[in-house]
Amino acid sequence: MITYRHFVTELEPLVAEARTLRNAERLHEDPQFRKWRNKVTQLLAQVVQQDYLITCKIKHRGFGAYYTANPKAMASAYQQELEDTINELEFIIENFNSHGEPPKGSLSKEATQLKWPDKITLAWLFKHAPWTFWTGLVGLLVAAFVLGTQIGQTKLYQQFMDALQPSQTVGQK
Repeated sequence: MITYRHFVTELEPLVAEARTLRNAERLHEDPQFRKWRNKVTQLLAQVVQQDYLITCKIKHRGFGAYYTANPKAMASAYQQELEDTINELEFIIENFNSHGEPPKGSLSKEATQLKWPDKITLAWLFKHAPWTFWTGLVGLLVAAFVLGTQIGQTKLYQQFMDALQPSQTVGQK
């Protein structure tokens, strides 16, 4: 088990090493960069596993990998994402030096132990569902309406509806 102080102590030389990677010859494919990135992500994973909230997005960065067709854009993205990572890691270190160990609790105990009700009501949903649920629901309803209006205007739908109508015999009104 790693202490937060030990985490910061191990992080400091990794930040210094990151500065030397700014001009890595092979950018995100450079073996030294790949080794550095692995060390940082493993160290962050160890401290996050102990319920510390760490804000570093290194795992979600491509470091220019998405721009392989354009070497200039790839180099620019690599530099920017490396700088962003260095800034985030420096902030973690500076925050520890200024304020000490952060409190634990990336997720509240209440959030991880939410009890489902016997009956899900709109009131319960308003209180517990995230806004993304509501925007998704509204989007789904709008899409269903638009799709319904488009299908309702097709000849195939009209033929189907005509076939469902009871046929009238000649001479009856």
